Amino acid sequence: MSVNSLIDQLSRQDVRLWTQDGQLQFDGPEGVLTDDVLAQLRQNKSEILEHLAHDGSDKEIALREHRRQELLQMMADDDQDRKYHFLTDLEADPDYVILAVGVRGVATFEMKIPREKYDPILLIEAFRQEH
Repeated sequence: MSVNSLIDQLSRQDVRLWTQDGQLQFDGPEGVLTDDVLAQLRQNKSEILEHLAHDGSDKEIALREHRRQELLQMMADDDQDRKYHFLTDLEADPDYVILAVGVRGVATFEMKIPREKYDPILLIEAFRQEH
């Protein structure tokens, strides 16, 4: 299996890969990081690190992971069990608003929206219309 295929497969299984101080870091749901997967990560470590270096800077990856963790905490702390949670980052990029979205029990993801097109009310209405 190619490194790109391995990374894509792990991503679909909600395994996150990033670098910190030049070291490969990873995290995923219980049961996904099997001995076989860990062996593949070890075997392909240098290629994965190279891929991650071209995929974004350590700082960008750390910020993305920080936003994701913040969303997960918001969902965990929510007494009303809302389905959607939103986190807006206005400081990470001067040209874009980064909107992190958490869908309870499904996924978290980010959207990079040009500042001049960002309309938070329109986004909330779009999510509400789905229900």
